[in-house]
Amino acid sequence: MPTLYPDEVIDVLRFNFEVKNENVLKAFEELKIRFILFYPNGKDEMETELTEWSKKVMEDIIESKNTAYNNGYK
Repeated sequence: MPTLYPDEVIDVLRFNFEVKNENVLKAFEELKIRFILFYPNGKDEMETELTEWSKKVMEDIIESKNTAYNNGYK
């Protein structure tokens, strides 16, 4: 495995998740992601609720609906 230097970034994982339309608001309210970094002498853990990110997503959804409506789309 190559050496990872301070401030170096590598993509190691991508994931997608699906949520039914009727559950999207509840999913954003409860969404948490837990990161665990393992190395030979231990591990580091971090959990985030993504609260700010989910607020931004919801604002974008509301804005796009308003824009679509104003442009004659439903």
